Amino acid sequence: MLRWLLLLMAALPALPCSCMSSGPPCEAAWKVDAVFFGKVVELHHDRKEPDSNGSIQFNGFLGTHALFEISESFRGITGGTKQIEIRTGMGGGDCGYPFKLGESYVVYARRSKDDLLVTSICSRTAPAERAEADLQYFHNFKANATDGYVYGQVSDGHSKPKYEQAERAHIYEPISGAVVTLTGGEGTRTLITGDDGAFRFDHVPPGTYQVSAAKEGYSSQAYWFASGAPKIQVHAGGCGFAPQFLVVDRCIVGTLVRADGQPAAGVQVEIVPTKPDEQHSLPFPAAEVKTDAEGHYELKNLRPGEYYLGINLARTPSKEMPYTRYFFPGAEDPAAAIPALVGDGQQIKKYDFPIPAAQKERQVEGFVFWPDGHPAENVDIFLEDPRWPWQTNVVLATTDAKGHFTVLAFDRTHYRIHAVSRSRFTNTANSAEPFPLNPDTDINQPLKLVLTRKGMSNFEGIGKGLERWRAGLGL
Repeated sequence: MLRWLLLLMAALPALPCSCMSSGPPCEAAWKVDAVFFGKVVELHHDRKEPDSNGSIQFNGFLGTHALFEISESFRGITGGTKQIEIRTGMGGGDCGYPFKLGESYVVYARRSKDDLLVTSICSRTAPAERAEADLQYFHNFKANATDGYVYGQVSDGHSKPKYEQAERAHIYEPISGAVVTLTGGEGTRTLITGDDGAFRFDHVPPGTYQVSAAKEGYSSQAYWFASGAPKIQVHAGGCGFAPQFLVVDRCIVGTLVRADGQPAAGVQVEIVPTKPDEQHSLPFPAAEVKTDAEGHYELKNLRPGEYYLGINLARTPSKEMPYTRYFFPGAEDPAAAIPALVGDGQQIKKYDFPIPAAQKERQVEGFVFWPDGHPAENVDIFLEDPRWPWQTNVVLATTDAKGHFTVLAFDRTHYRIHAVSRSRFTNTANSAEPFPLNPDTDINQPLKLVLTRKGMSNFEGIGKGLERWRAGLGL
């Protein structure tokens, strides 16, 4: 797994920073150790020593030092403190905040284990012109408050959101007539949403609470969280922001039957859109679930649309799912598939279908050589199912000192075997010509692969093989 991760990271650009919403100021203020308003009067970055080429690299992680002149202290800053240093990263993947010299900010900072005050773009830290709501909250804050409040909106989880700058959050289409329940503290309280889907529980004593929403004909999306609805903490003078998402009850149910007529238990059932929603979408499952002991399945919370229904629709066979790609009502050929249609309103549709017999594993061994005939050691071996050429990131085996490798394949699946030697010190690679491994390929004798090509052959197909689906012509 580690080898796969390193290889994937080397082949792809650095991932951007990804953050969860920090919530409104009345909630975010209590999740950090210090909040203040001030101006950046000094700004510098740590630098490493020059490398062998004379290049100087910046130290990104917490390598930015921003010295602030404090105008107002709101939380966690000792009275009389005039200046304070905030540490952050350089930006990009380390989530560093892009402070500018001479600019004023409302800063939300955590105290690190090294007693440093640290912030990032994942906090509510913002320049003064985008912090009106923050300043308003702190200016109106009552130090003698004894309770707080809990609020939010019940929204359609399948609607397209709009970004609300003041809240710094995405706002979805509201749902009226939903029953919202607040549990915790002194007991249970309920409200019913109006046309705007909003709710607010006032006079909430400090403590831990949970919020849930329900409406007939809808399902809750609290299942996103393994333990149900997340807990929220309310502080005196603060708030708990608890947005709720409901979706129209749209389900596909049914039963899978094995080739021998028995219920197919523990089989992953998937639905995949027949057309992409966005230009660069991959045909990943919109929903998937394993059948129970009786072969029953239930796919919930579906968006309206047209889908393929079946098994292994988006991945090559595996030990856990040793079946070929198979479509409802019972075909390997996607041209023979009958799409499952999901409409706008509440509905339950039933689709029963058979599945083929599980494929058998077969062991494939071979040797990899350099063009001069020497065995190629530490060469990565990949299996590509030509139906999914973008799924060739997993290293299945590595050659030994004799260039030998062994991999497991399935007897009714077509593959291409890739052998890739990647230099540890340079960004270069050599590959063998991809070897076609078909159900009728003779594997009684070891395969022989020779590293005659430049580059990584397993990545050459990424982005290909999707044209038909992305053009709306099916898998």
